[in-house]
Amino acid sequence: MRTIVAIGGGEMGRPILDADKNIIGHYDRETTPIDREIIAMTGKKSPRVLFVPTASGDSLGYCDVFQNHYGDLLGCKVSNLLLLKEPEPTEISDLILNADIIYVGGGNTQFMQQVWEKNGVPALLKKAYENGTILCGVSAGANCWFEKSSTDSFMSKEDKGNLQIAMEKLAIIDDLGFLKGICCPHYLKEAHRRPAFLHQMKKYEGIAYGIDNEAALLFQDEKLVRVLKSKPTAKAFEITSKAGQVIEKEIGL
Repeated sequence: MRTIVAIGGGEMGRPILDADKNIIGHYDRETTPIDREIIAMTGKKSPRVLFVPTASGDSLGYCDVFQNHYGDLLGCKVSNLLLLKEPEPTEISDLILNADIIYVGGGNTQFMQQVWEKNGVPALLKKAYENGTILCGVSAGANCWFEKSSTDSFMSKEDKGNLQIAMEKLAIIDDLGFLKGICCPHYLKEAHRRPAFLHQMKKYEGIAYGIDNEAALLFQDEKLVRVLKSKPTAKAFEITSKAGQVIEKEIGL
């Protein structure tokens, strides 16, 4: 069975830093219930998980957080695919094709896709997907599996704080296309996302998904089968657009 889990957003225990970059605490582990479900889908007690942090510029701090969460807490065997170090093609292939779970981290979706194309990653991900490897990820790591996705990577903090500007600048870009439709993560968590995305959807025909933090969409054989949640109030939405008319409804699966 082909499986993709697209997580809208959420923390997994990264450090909170003060102005001098001293660790003064840690964010909550918000996605743990979803992560446990992903691991259970493998049928293995300690599955091999490949973390792909390309969208964050291969942040080693992000790798540490992921190891602490998926490795130390949840008992997986974690490896990292650090593409900016320009590994050999055989190393890339071995890491991707020998994983039980491939988890793509958050960050800049467009930058990630450019690096992947340069390194032949899309074809390897498609092969792993067809072989039964579970594909998943958060934010940019949710976006990447769809035909298109929304990204605010081009926007400044000021842009995001001005709804009129955000409505015009929120971009919709091409992605891998393993799943039909357009993905919008952080759908309710970030104030500009929902209204800006619904505005942008007037230009498109077809289906889209708005996934909030601590919610995830489970697709099996390219069919949406369930909404996974870390908390009962987390939500995901299906958005359809035709001839400029946009209809949004909460997904009740």
